[in-house]
Amino acid sequence: IVVFIILFGVIMIEVLTQKYLVSPELRTSYYGVPGYEWFSDRVLIRGELLLPQGPFTWNHTLSGITCVGMAIALWAMDKHKIYGLIFAYALFILNVIAGVRAGTGGCLIAITLYAIWIRRPLVLVDIMAAILVANLAFLVLFDKHLPIFFSGDLSAACTHGIPVHQETQDAFADQFNAHFSSELIASIESLGTVGVKIAGFLMNLMNIENWWAFGYGFASFQRPLEVTSSAIQYNDPGIVQLIFLECGLLAGGMFIFILIRAVLIGLKYKAMEYYSVGITAWAIFALSSWEVWPVGFVMLFVLMIHRYHHLHREDKPAP
Repeated sequence: IVVFIILFGVIMIEVLTQKYLVSPELRTSYYGVPGYEWFSDRVLIRGELLLPQGPFTWNHTLSGITCVGMAIALWAMDKHKIYGLIFAYALFILNVIAGVRAGTGGCLIAITLYAIWIRRPLVLVDIMAAILVANLAFLVLFDKHLPIFFSGDLSAACTHGIPVHQETQDAFADQFNAHFSSELIASIESLGTVGVKIAGFLMNLMNIENWWAFGYGFASFQRPLEVTSSAIQYNDPGIVQLIFLECGLLAGGMFIFILIRAVLIGLKYKAMEYYSVGITAWAIFALSSWEVWPVGFVMLFVLMIHRYHHLHREDKPAP
């Protein structure tokens, strides 16, 4: 909770000043390395507003961490009442300010399912109220809506304006022209950056004989210039897809099985259900982002759930 409160303060300063508070040489371990200057010094802008990132390399890390943090937010709401509710609102606001729609969508879906599970719809009202408060603050301060409501970078026009996106869509149209109708291909292209992700994954899915067993190789997408493979490159595949594509069907299937099993087990125990929500919110986010930093926390939650289950399961033999 203390760490998230400090993070909230840093992000609020960045929002108010529209400048990054933490210098790039502290945010990135590869600052000054030839070839990474563009990544180290870049400033992320959407809809003329800064996308805050705090001490992290980019805003996706902030979004992924807050998705995992939904577990802490829900726990605080239950255990600390008023102060916990204030903390939860702050964490919800951090998530939407990060400007990653997959992260906000993941939190909304996970908390909606949680509210249905515990039969407390007011939990969903709280996160919606936090989004409303944050959006009103942006309207007052900047006369603009939150970055998650900006749709310009999701449009097909934006996709066609970026060469790497256009190359993916062109290759997809050429490969699937004989398999899909022209209307379906056009429909996928019209989805903009989302369509690029779909097109890229479908092309690699058709190339399954090259990766199904052991994958294309670790980092074949993340470092394609250093790791030579037959992988069909496309922009920013989610880390869930990366595990399948880089490590193979067995590794990807095991990873998904571990997550689903942990979530289902966690929902059996009041003390662990919060962690199930955090894992679910992150998993949805991870379908669209390859940010790896939150994975450690997710796996920690998985281990905590399994340990708790091992200690409390009903069929545990008597000593």
